[in-house]
Amino acid sequence: MTHALTHEPWLLTTQSIVSSSHEKWTDGVHDEHELIFSDSGVLTVEADGRLWVTPLGLGIWIPAGTTHHVTAEPGTSFYVTYFSADRVTVPWQIATGIGVTPVLRELLLANKNAELTTDVRMRIQQLIVDLFAPVRSATLDVHMPRSAELRAIAEKIAQNPADSGTSDEWGRTIGVSGRTVNRGFERETGSSLTQWRINVRMRRALIDIAAGQSVITVARNVGYTNSSTFIQLFRQATGHTPTAYFRSFGAAASGRRDDTPTQES
Repeated sequence: MTHALTHEPWLLTTQSIVSSSHEKWTDGVHDEHELIFSDSGVLTVEADGRLWVTPLGLGIWIPAGTTHHVTAEPGTSFYVTYFSADRVTVPWQIATGIGVTPVLRELLLANKNAELTTDVRMRIQQLIVDLFAPVRSATLDVHMPRSAELRAIAEKIAQNPADSGTSDEWGRTIGVSGRTVNRGFERETGSSLTQWRINVRMRRALIDIAAGQSVITVARNVGYTNSSTFIQLFRQATGHTPTAYFRSFGAAASGRRDDTPTQES
């Protein structure tokens, strides 16, 4: 196996990418392991049949040889760190959410940007690997349907999480009953259409909360007029309130993440 980006003796290298438009990188496969983590904007990663968005503080680890798809909205800034599959081993074998704590983030950027001696750089790179840990909280990845018809529905909902179309309404778009849509989602994703959409809404909400928007604003943006309902569903999906969720994987995001609904002018 060759590694075009991680030459001897280095363990890793990081690239930065800024999306100037709606961009997609499809069917990516690399000899290296990858860690993808965002700086700003909306970044979506699909691998192993699961779909994530990546708020600040969450990175997605993609094992070497794994086909993946990445989508970035205009203005999204993110990093991709490649790790030598020969010299870096981790105890998990599938795409996994990794907590990008402020310390880990700064080490990754220091390795990328700072002028360092070989010894110092090697110690930093080894420390980066040593600090890796899967997040303990649910990372709100969603399973994508396999069939073309259901995937088309899923992609439209993922693009507009506030959509409130019923299973009957979506069924009519592909010429089947609402019951058939729900059964298909349950069979292919493990969730009904309703629960799948809730997970997509919570997943998208992470981005806006990490960007500093208030919970009440985010709740409205993803389809809830009652922010208390949103917080309750968020807790059911992740086991935490929004504030506690970000704390659970060391999010570096700044801005307001107060869970208490407030009045806005």
